[in-house]
Order: sequence, then C-alpha cells, then structure tokens
Amino acid sequence: DEASKSCGAANGYQQNLMNPASADSRSPEWWERVLLCSPQADDVACMTLALAKAGFVIQTCTGSEQLSAEIAAGAGVVIVAVEVLTHPEGAPLIQTLAQQPPESALPMVILLSPGAVGVSHALRDLTHATFLERPVSLMTLTDSVRMGLAARGHQHEARRLQKELQSRLQERADWFTRLSDELRDPLAAISNSVALLRDVQSSRPSLQIVRDILERQTG
Repeated sequence: DEASKSCGAANGYQQNLMNPASADSRSPEWWERVLLCSPQADDVACMTLALAKAGFVIQTCTGSEQLSAEIAAGAGVVIVAVEVLTHPEGAPLIQTLAQQPPESALPMVILLSPGAVGVSHALRDLTHATFLERPVSLMTLTDSVRMGLAARGHQHEARRLQKELQSRLQERADWFTRLSDELRDPLAAISNSVALLRDVQSSRPSLQIVRDILERQTG
C-alpha cells in the first residue's frame, strides 16, 4: 500500500535498523556513505531500511554535532530533517556547508515538514541541496540519493585526476632538473676544451672549424 512506499507519515512504522555493513561485504569508500539525521524515529527506521535494501551504506546520526563529525570524516550524501538544521545548534553546520566550494559541495537531501511553504534564507543558500516534503516517496528518496552519490563520485574522480596531473607535472619538472644537472658537467668539460683550443696556434683549417662548432654548441 501507499504507507509502505513512503516515509515520514504518522503510521507507527517500526523496524529494527539494518546493519549498513551487511549491504556490502567490502569496506565502503568515504564518498559512498549516506548520512541520515532526523529526530523522528519513524523517519530513521523507515528510510534506513529502505535505503539499505537498495544497496546504500547508511550511517545514522543523533544530532547536528554527530552529523558534523561524520561529515568531516567523509560522506557522499547527507539526508537531514529540516528541524536539525533550524535548531540553534545547527547554525554552525549550515554556515560550514554554505561556505563549501561549488566544485566540492556535499550533496544534501533536506526533509521538510508536511505542508511546508518555504525555507529560510540560510537553507536557500545551500544550492547543492534537494528539498523533499514529508511524507517522502521512497522512490524519490532513492533516486535523490543515487544522483547525489553519482555527483559526489564525479567530484572524487576529478580530484583524483587533478592530483595525478600535478604528480606527473612534478615528475617532469624533477626529470628536467636531473637532466640539467647531468648535462652541466660534460658541457663544462667541453667549454674548458674550447678555451684551450683558442690558445693553440695552428694553421690547420680543420682545427678552426672544430673550434667554431664547439663554441656555437656550448654558446
């Protein structure tokens, strides 16, 4: 029925939370983690179960302080109830999220109260956020999380490629430095030989030609 296809309705839905680790035998990468924070126990139980069944790795948080710590540890998507962010304790978290560079902003799904007609200016500044009104369709929630994780994965890949490029550029610079050092010694020897040739008095044209060539090459 419809109640089983949405979360956030007052339907008394109760389930034991599925262990996120059971959804995948390997250790998840930080950009694959989905953080979930809501004061509504039914929200947490329903969404955790649904998302874990869909194959996502879920980490639940009890409040803005733990959510901030988990974000610092690394996350792919954050699902958070609007009450957590609008609470006075959530103000530092909103400020931190609003200051993120656009190219590395953490995708968020913010759960609004039923019948919400708008959000605060602070929340509207979170341009990387998706707003969903409760009760939330599980299909919509799953799709939002999937798109957020895809965007986060692209961010991670872009950073990886940037670091790889920087590493290769540094390797090239180091190679040129070594090459310059290796060439300096033989060139110095040749330059000294050219200086000695200048002091040699000879009528042989071939010697003059050789000396001129060496002088041009060692400049």
